[in-house]
Amino acid sequence: MKRDYWVDYVKVFACILVVLGHFWQSMTKSWVLPTDSVYNCAQTVLYYFHVPLFFICSGYLYQKTAARKIRPILGGASGGPGGALADHFKYVRNKLIALGIPYAVFTLITWVMKAVFAGDINGENRGLIDTLLAHPTAPYWYLYALFFLFLVTPLIRRDSGALALLLIAFALKVLAVLQIGTTVPVLQYILQNEIWFVMGMLLCYMGVADVDREAESQQNKPGNWRTILCGVLLGVLFLTVSILLFVQSIPDTYLAPLLTFLACMATILIFWGVRAPNKGLDFLAKYTLPIFVMHTIFAAGIRVVLFKLGVESAAVHIPVGLVFTFGGPILAAFLMSKVKVLDALLYPGKYIGVRV
Repeated sequence: MKRDYWVDYVKVFACILVVLGHFWQSMTKSWVLPTDSVYNCAQTVLYYFHVPLFFICSGYLYQKTAARKIRPILGGASGGPGGALADHFKYVRNKLIALGIPYAVFTLITWVMKAVFAGDINGENRGLIDTLLAHPTAPYWYLYALFFLFLVTPLIRRDSGALALLLIAFALKVLAVLQIGTTVPVLQYILQNEIWFVMGMLLCYMGVADVDREAESQQNKPGNWRTILCGVLLGVLFLTVSILLFVQSIPDTYLAPLLTFLACMATILIFWGVRAPNKGLDFLAKYTLPIFVMHTIFAAGIRVVLFKLGVESAAVHIPVGLVFTFGGPILAAFLMSKVKVLDALLYPGKYIGVRV
Protein backbone atom coordinates (compact mmCIF):
# COMPACT_ATOMS: atom_id res chain seq x y z
CA MET A 1 0.00 0.00 0.00
CA LYS A 2 1.37 3.37 -1.07
CA ARG A 3 2.44 5.52 1.85
CA ASP A 4 0.70 8.85 2.37
CA TYR A 5 3.47 11.09 3.65
CA TRP A 6 1.13 13.94 4.50
CA VAL A 7 -0.80 11.73 6.94
CA ASP A 8 2.34 10.71 8.81
CA TYR A 9 3.67 14.26 8.88
CA VAL A 10 0.38 15.75 10.07
CA LYS A 11 0.39 13.19 12.91
CA VAL A 12 3.96 14.18 13.80
CA PHE A 13 3.00 17.86 13.83
CA ALA A 14 -0.09 17.18 15.95
CA CYS A 15 1.94 15.03 18.35
CA ILE A 16 4.53 17.78 18.82
CA LEU A 17 1.77 20.28 19.59
CA VAL A 18 0.14 17.92 22.10
CA VAL A 19 3.47 17.32 23.84
CA LEU A 20 4.39 20.99 23.98
CA GLY A 21 0.93 21.90 25.24
CA HIS A 22 1.10 19.34 28.05
CA PHE A 23 4.68 20.26 28.90
CA TRP A 24 3.78 23.94 29.17
CA GLN A 25 0.81 23.04 31.35
CA SER A 26 3.04 21.03 33.67
CA MET A 27 5.48 23.92 33.97
CA THR A 28 2.74 26.33 35.03
CA LYS A 29 1.05 23.89 37.42
CA SER A 30 4.42 23.30 39.06
CA TRP A 31 5.02 27.05 39.35
CA VAL A 32 8.12 26.84 37.15
CA LEU A 33 6.50 29.18 34.62
CA PRO A 34 3.77 31.78 35.21
CA THR A 35 0.18 31.35 34.10
CA ASP A 36 0.01 34.56 32.08
CA SER A 37 -2.00 35.76 29.09
CA VAL A 38 0.54 34.38 26.62
CA TYR A 39 0.18 30.92 28.11
CA ASN A 40 -3.63 31.09 28.20
CA CYS A 41 -3.80 32.30 24.60
CA ALA A 42 -1.41 29.62 23.36
CA GLN A 43 -3.32 26.87 25.14
CA THR A 44 -6.61 28.12 23.70
CA VAL A 45 -5.22 28.18 20.17
CA LEU A 46 -3.59 24.75 20.46
CA TYR A 47 -6.69 23.06 21.84
CA TYR A 48 -8.75 24.12 18.86
CA PHE A 49 -7.05 21.68 16.53
CA HIS A 50 -4.15 19.51 17.69
CA VAL A 51 -6.20 16.45 18.72
CA PRO A 52 -8.79 16.88 15.91
CA LEU A 53 -5.86 16.45 13.51
CA PHE A 54 -5.30 12.98 14.96
CA PHE A 55 -8.95 12.08 14.43
CA ILE A 56 -8.82 13.28 10.82
CA CYS A 57 -5.75 11.14 10.12
CA SER A 58 -7.36 8.14 11.83
CA GLY A 59 -10.56 8.57 9.81
CA TYR A 60 -8.54 8.77 6.60
CA LEU A 61 -6.64 5.56 7.38
CA TYR A 62 -9.85 3.81 8.50
CA GLN A 63 -11.56 4.52 5.18
CA LYS A 64 -8.43 3.53 3.28
CA THR A 65 -7.57 0.27 5.06
CA ALA A 66 -10.88 -1.06 6.36
CA ALA A 67 -12.52 -0.96 2.92
CA ARG A 68 -10.34 -3.94 2.02
CA LYS A 69 -11.33 -5.88 5.13
CA ILE A 70 -15.03 -5.13 5.54
CA ARG A 71 -17.41 -6.39 2.86
CA PRO A 72 -20.06 -3.96 1.59
CA ILE A 73 -23.65 -4.43 2.73
CA LEU A 74 -24.80 -4.67 -0.90
CA GLY A 75 -22.13 -7.03 -2.14
CA GLY A 76 -23.90 -10.03 -3.63
CA ALA A 77 -23.04 -13.46 -2.33
CA SER A 78 -19.81 -12.29 -0.75
CA GLY A 79 -21.42 -9.41 1.05
CA GLY A 80 -24.80 -8.72 2.56
CA PRO A 81 -25.71 -7.19 5.93
CA GLY A 82 -24.64 -10.27 7.91
CA GLY A 83 -21.21 -10.55 6.34
CA ALA A 84 -20.58 -6.81 6.51
CA LEU A 85 -21.59 -6.66 10.16
CA ALA A 86 -19.41 -9.65 11.03
CA ASP A 87 -16.43 -8.06 9.25
CA HIS A 88 -17.01 -4.76 11.01
CA PHE A 89 -17.06 -6.29 14.47
CA LYS A 90 -13.99 -8.37 13.69
CA TYR A 91 -12.23 -5.17 12.67
CA VAL A 92 -13.43 -3.40 15.82
CA ARG A 93 -12.32 -6.35 17.96
CA ASN A 94 -8.81 -6.06 16.50
CA LYS A 95 -8.87 -2.32 17.15
CA LEU A 96 -9.86 -3.00 20.74
CA ILE A 97 -6.63 -4.95 21.10
CA ALA A 98 -4.49 -2.50 19.14
CA LEU A 99 -5.78 0.52 21.06
CA GLY A 100 -6.85 -1.06 24.33
CA ILE A 101 -3.53 -2.58 25.38
CA PRO A 102 -1.43 0.61 25.17
CA TYR A 103 -4.38 2.56 26.60
CA ALA A 104 -4.66 0.28 29.64
CA VAL A 105 -0.91 -0.14 30.19
CA PHE A 106 0.03 3.52 30.13
CA THR A 107 -3.10 4.65 31.92
CA LEU A 108 -2.15 2.24 34.69
CA ILE A 109 1.43 3.53 34.83
CA THR A 110 0.21 7.13 35.01
CA TRP A 111 -2.37 6.25 37.66
CA VAL A 112 0.25 4.53 39.82
CA MET A 113 2.65 7.46 39.47
CA LYS A 114 -0.05 9.88 40.58
CA ALA A 115 -0.89 7.67 43.53
CA VAL A 116 2.73 7.26 44.65
CA PHE A 117 3.84 10.83 43.99
CA ALA A 118 0.56 12.55 44.80
CA GLY A 119 2.27 15.69 46.08
CA ASP A 120 4.66 16.02 43.16
CA ILE A 121 2.64 15.16 40.05
CA ASN A 122 -0.09 17.39 38.64
CA GLY A 123 -3.69 16.26 38.42
CA GLU A 124 -6.11 14.43 40.68
CA ASN A 125 -6.47 10.67 40.63
CA ARG A 126 -9.87 9.02 40.24
CA GLY A 127 -10.43 5.37 41.02
CA LEU A 128 -8.58 3.08 38.61
CA ILE A 129 -11.71 1.38 37.20
CA ASP A 130 -13.44 4.73 36.79
CA THR A 131 -10.39 6.13 35.01
CA LEU A 132 -10.11 3.15 32.65
CA LEU A 133 -13.77 2.72 31.77
CA ALA A 134 -15.50 6.08 32.14
CA HIS A 135 -13.18 9.05 32.65
CA PRO A 136 -9.91 8.50 30.77
CA THR A 137 -7.03 10.76 31.67
CA ALA A 138 -5.03 12.90 29.27
CA PRO A 139 -3.65 12.13 26.77
CA TYR A 140 -5.09 8.59 26.69
CA TRP A 141 -8.64 9.74 26.21
CA TYR A 142 -7.83 9.97 22.49
CA LEU A 143 -7.31 6.19 22.25
CA TYR A 144 -10.48 5.66 24.28
CA ALA A 145 -12.53 7.92 22.04
CA LEU A 146 -11.01 6.53 18.85
CA PHE A 147 -12.13 3.02 19.65
CA PHE A 148 -15.75 4.10 20.00
CA LEU A 149 -15.56 6.05 16.74
CA PHE A 150 -14.40 2.87 15.00
CA LEU A 151 -17.26 1.05 16.67
CA VAL A 152 -20.10 3.35 15.55
CA THR A 153 -18.88 4.68 12.19
CA PRO A 154 -19.66 2.77 8.98
CA LEU A 155 -17.44 2.95 5.93
CA ILE A 156 -18.33 5.20 3.02
CA ARG A 157 -19.26 3.13 -0.03
CA ARG A 158 -21.08 5.62 -2.24
CA ASP A 159 -21.82 9.33 -2.59
CA SER A 160 -25.18 9.09 -0.86
CA GLY A 161 -23.54 7.37 2.09
CA ALA A 162 -20.87 10.05 2.27
CA LEU A 163 -23.50 12.78 2.37
CA ALA A 164 -25.59 10.97 4.99
CA LEU A 165 -22.55 10.35 7.21
CA LEU A 166 -21.46 13.97 6.93
CA LEU A 167 -24.93 15.23 7.87
CA ILE A 168 -25.07 12.87 10.86
CA ALA A 169 -21.60 13.95 12.01
CA PHE A 170 -22.59 17.59 11.64
CA ALA A 171 -25.77 17.01 13.65
CA LEU A 172 -23.75 15.32 16.40
CA LYS A 173 -21.39 18.28 16.52
CA VAL A 174 -24.35 20.64 16.88
CA LEU A 175 -25.52 18.59 19.86
CA ALA A 176 -22.03 18.83 21.35
CA VAL A 177 -21.93 22.60 20.90
CA LEU A 178 -25.36 22.86 22.54
CA GLN A 179 -24.10 20.51 25.28
CA ILE A 180 -26.88 18.01 24.70
CA GLY A 181 -25.86 14.50 25.71
CA THR A 182 -22.36 15.52 26.78
CA THR A 183 -22.91 14.46 30.40
CA VAL A 184 -22.31 10.84 29.34
CA PRO A 185 -18.52 10.49 28.86
CA VAL A 186 -18.54 8.01 25.94
CA LEU A 187 -21.30 9.90 24.16
CA GLN A 188 -19.48 13.18 24.73
CA TYR A 189 -16.40 11.94 22.90
CA ILE A 190 -18.48 10.71 19.97
CA LEU A 191 -20.50 13.91 19.71
CA GLN A 192 -17.43 16.11 19.81
CA ASN A 193 -15.12 14.18 17.52
CA GLU A 194 -17.20 12.27 14.98
CA ILE A 195 -17.12 15.23 12.60
CA TRP A 196 -13.31 15.21 12.43
CA PHE A 197 -13.15 11.44 12.00
CA VAL A 198 -15.66 11.65 9.15
CA MET A 199 -13.74 14.55 7.63
CA GLY A 200 -10.71 12.27 7.33
CA MET A 201 -12.85 9.53 5.79
CA LEU A 202 -14.15 11.99 3.22
CA LEU A 203 -10.63 13.07 2.28
CA CYS A 204 -9.84 9.45 1.50
CA TYR A 205 -13.14 8.76 -0.26
CA MET A 206 -12.70 11.79 -2.50
CA GLY A 207 -9.34 10.44 -3.64
CA VAL A 208 -7.00 13.01 -2.12
CA ALA A 209 -4.05 10.62 -2.23
CA ASP A 210 -4.67 9.64 -5.87
CA VAL A 211 -4.94 13.27 -6.93
CA ASP A 212 -1.75 14.00 -5.03
CA ARG A 213 0.20 11.26 -6.82
CA GLU A 214 -1.15 12.18 -10.24
CA ALA A 215 -0.26 15.86 -9.76
CA GLU A 216 3.18 14.94 -8.51
CA SER A 217 3.91 12.76 -11.53
CA GLN A 218 2.71 15.43 -13.94
CA GLN A 219 4.59 18.32 -12.39
CA ASN A 220 7.70 16.29 -11.52
CA LYS A 221 8.20 18.56 -8.52
CA PRO A 222 8.70 17.72 -4.85
CA GLY A 223 5.92 20.04 -3.74
CA ASN A 224 2.93 22.11 -4.75
CA TRP A 225 3.53 25.68 -3.65
CA ARG A 226 0.00 26.79 -4.47
CA THR A 227 -1.34 24.23 -2.03
CA ILE A 228 1.19 25.25 0.59
CA LEU A 229 0.31 28.92 0.10
CA CYS A 230 -3.40 28.18 0.53
CA GLY A 231 -2.58 26.35 3.75
CA VAL A 232 -0.48 29.22 5.05
CA LEU A 233 -3.21 31.75 4.27
CA LEU A 234 -5.82 29.63 6.06
CA GLY A 235 -3.42 29.29 8.98
CA VAL A 236 -2.94 33.04 9.17
CA LEU A 237 -6.71 33.53 9.08
CA PHE A 238 -7.17 30.98 11.87
CA LEU A 239 -4.49 32.55 14.08
CA THR A 240 -5.82 36.06 13.50
CA VAL A 241 -9.41 35.21 14.36
CA SER A 242 -8.61 32.92 17.31
CA ILE A 243 -6.18 35.38 18.91
CA LEU A 244 -8.62 38.24 18.33
CA LEU A 245 -11.40 36.30 20.06
CA PHE A 246 -9.10 35.62 23.01
CA VAL A 247 -7.84 39.20 23.34
CA GLN A 248 -11.34 40.63 23.10
CA SER A 249 -12.75 37.95 25.46
CA ILE A 250 -15.37 37.03 22.87
CA PRO A 251 -17.07 33.66 23.55
CA ASP A 252 -16.11 31.08 20.92
CA THR A 253 -18.90 28.59 21.64
CA TYR A 254 -20.29 28.62 18.10
CA LEU A 255 -17.12 29.63 16.26
CA ALA A 256 -14.85 26.95 17.75
CA PRO A 257 -15.79 24.21 15.23
CA LEU A 258 -15.18 26.59 12.35
CA LEU A 259 -11.81 27.61 13.77
CA THR A 260 -10.90 23.95 14.22
CA PHE A 261 -11.83 23.29 10.60
CA LEU A 262 -9.69 26.21 9.37
CA ALA A 263 -6.67 25.13 11.40
CA CYS A 264 -6.95 21.49 10.35
CA MET A 265 -7.34 22.34 6.68
CA ALA A 266 -4.39 24.72 6.89
CA THR A 267 -2.18 22.01 8.38
CA ILE A 268 -3.31 19.34 5.93
CA LEU A 269 -2.81 21.58 2.89
CA ILE A 270 0.69 22.55 3.98
CA PHE A 271 1.86 18.97 4.50
CA TRP A 272 -0.06 17.71 1.49
CA GLY A 273 1.66 20.35 -0.61
CA VAL A 274 5.14 19.44 0.64
CA ARG A 275 4.83 15.83 -0.59
CA ALA A 276 8.54 15.04 -0.60
CA PRO A 277 9.91 12.70 2.08
CA ASN A 278 11.72 14.35 4.98
CA LYS A 279 14.28 12.37 7.01
CA GLY A 280 13.60 14.22 10.25
CA LEU A 281 9.83 13.83 10.00
CA ASP A 282 10.23 10.21 8.89
CA PHE A 283 12.25 9.50 12.04
CA LEU A 284 9.65 11.11 14.30
CA ALA A 285 6.83 9.38 12.43
CA LYS A 286 8.21 6.03 13.61
CA TYR A 287 7.83 7.15 17.21
CA THR A 288 4.60 9.14 17.16
CA LEU A 289 2.69 6.62 19.28
CA PRO A 290 5.45 6.13 21.90
CA ILE A 291 5.90 9.89 22.26
CA PHE A 292 2.14 10.37 22.55
CA VAL A 293 1.55 7.73 25.23
CA MET A 294 4.75 8.20 27.25
CA HIS A 295 5.60 11.91 27.12
CA THR A 296 3.67 12.80 30.28
CA ILE A 297 5.27 9.90 32.15
CA PHE A 298 8.81 11.00 31.34
CA ALA A 299 8.01 14.69 31.83
CA ALA A 300 6.53 14.03 35.26
CA GLY A 301 9.36 11.71 36.21
CA ILE A 302 12.19 14.11 35.44
CA ARG A 303 10.26 16.99 37.03
CA VAL A 304 9.94 15.02 40.27
CA VAL A 305 13.65 14.19 40.21
CA LEU A 306 14.66 17.81 39.67
CA PHE A 307 12.44 19.03 42.49
CA LYS A 308 13.80 16.34 44.80
CA LEU A 309 17.28 17.64 43.97
CA GLY A 310 16.17 21.16 44.88
CA VAL A 311 16.24 22.44 41.30
CA GLU A 312 13.44 24.94 40.66
CA SER A 313 14.93 27.13 37.92
CA ALA A 314 13.04 27.30 34.65
CA ALA A 315 16.41 27.55 32.87
CA VAL A 316 17.04 23.94 33.93
CA HIS A 317 13.53 22.49 33.96
CA ILE A 318 12.64 23.54 30.41
CA PRO A 319 15.61 22.17 28.41
CA VAL A 320 16.06 19.07 30.56
CA GLY A 321 12.32 18.44 30.62
CA LEU A 322 11.99 18.74 26.84
CA VAL A 323 14.90 16.38 26.23
CA PHE A 324 13.33 13.74 28.49
CA THR A 325 9.81 14.42 27.20
CA PHE A 326 10.76 13.65 23.60
CA GLY A 327 13.91 11.59 23.99
CA GLY A 328 12.67 9.35 26.80
CA PRO A 329 9.79 7.79 24.84
CA ILE A 330 11.96 7.35 21.75
CA LEU A 331 14.67 5.56 23.70
CA ALA A 332 12.11 3.49 25.61
CA ALA A 333 10.37 2.45 22.38
CA PHE A 334 13.69 1.51 20.80
CA LEU A 335 14.62 -0.69 23.75
CA MET A 336 11.11 -2.18 23.95
CA SER A 337 11.31 -3.13 20.26
CA LYS A 338 14.10 -5.57 21.13
CA VAL A 339 11.72 -7.62 23.30
CA LYS A 340 8.50 -8.81 21.66
CA VAL A 341 6.48 -8.87 24.88
CA LEU A 342 7.37 -5.25 25.61
CA ASP A 343 6.97 -4.19 21.99
CA ALA A 344 3.47 -5.66 22.02
CA LEU A 345 2.53 -3.28 24.84
CA LEU A 346 3.03 -0.43 22.38
CA TYR A 347 2.15 -2.10 19.10
CA PRO A 348 -0.14 -5.07 19.71
CA GLY A 349 -1.64 -4.38 16.30
CA LYS A 350 1.69 -5.31 14.73
CA TYR A 351 1.13 -8.89 15.85
CA ILE A 352 -2.46 -9.11 14.63
CA GLY A 353 -1.98 -7.11 11.43
CA VAL A 354 -3.79 -3.97 12.51
CA ARG A 355 -2.49 -0.43 12.08
CA VAL A 356 -3.40 2.09 14.77
